Amino acid sequence: MTAARGIQARRFADHPRARVNADASGRLLEEIAPLDSECRSLLALAAEKLGLTPRGYHRILRSARTIADLDDSPAIRQPHLAEALSYRLPFGRPD
Repeated sequence: MTAARGIQARRFADHPRARVNADASGRLLEEIAPLDSECRSLLALAAEKLGLTPRGYHRILRSARTIADLDDSPAIRQPHLAEALSYRLPFGRPD
């Protein structure tokens, strides 16, 4: 976890209003958490199925960026996004 905090400290060194991924919003979030086409499709499908609001969408994106940091990955990959989405799934609710 300390390594992930170091990654975030370096990432936000030039951003006085953000110190960690949770502080990133809007354009900055899109800049630090770009998605490849596979991840973009997965997140779009999840947003539709789960009825995500823009706030919910950004929360998942922040979580995925943090999970990627914990994995020491420079980019968000499908497993990072899937894990972030799993925390938002409605357990025990039938489809």
